[in-house]
Amino acid sequence: KPDLCLSNEVELQWSNILVVAELTSSQYSPAERAGKTLDTKAWLIFREQPWRRFVLCLSFCNEYRELRVHVYDHSGGIVTQPVNIHQEPDKFRYIMACIVYGTRDCIGFDSTMSINPTQSRSAALWDRNVKNLSRRK
Repeated sequence: KPDLCLSNEVELQWSNILVVAELTSSQYSPAERAGKTLDTKAWLIFREQPWRRFVLCLSFCNEYRELRVHVYDHSGGIVTQPVNIHQEPDKFRYIMACIVYGTRDCIGFDSTMSINPTQSRSAALWDRNVKNLSRRK
C-alpha cells in the first residue's frame, strides 16, 4: 500500500489513484525499498488505468528532506535529481502546485482517450472468468 496518495475518491483503489508518494528516512537508492516499491506501484496504476500516458510518483527520502519525482511511461521510468525541500522551497512548491492544481494532462492522463473507468480491467476479468464459472456449475 502507498504511504501517501492523491485521489479524487474516498475509497482508494489502484483504478482511482492519481499520484503516489513513498516516505522513507533512509537515503534514496533505486535498488532499495523506495525505488522498487514505486516501480511496482506505477505498474499497478498502469494495469488499472490503461488510458494513462505516464504515471507520476514522488519519493521523500533522507529524513524526508529530499524529494524526487519519478516518471514512468509504458517503456520504463526516470527519476529526477533530489530537491532539498528546506533549501529549495520554491522548487518544492512548484512541483506540488503542478501536481495538485495542474490539469489531468500534467499527471499523465491522455486527453485524447475516453474510457469508462468504472469498468476496470480487473472487473472485466472478474465478470468474464469468475462469474461464468459460477453459471457453469
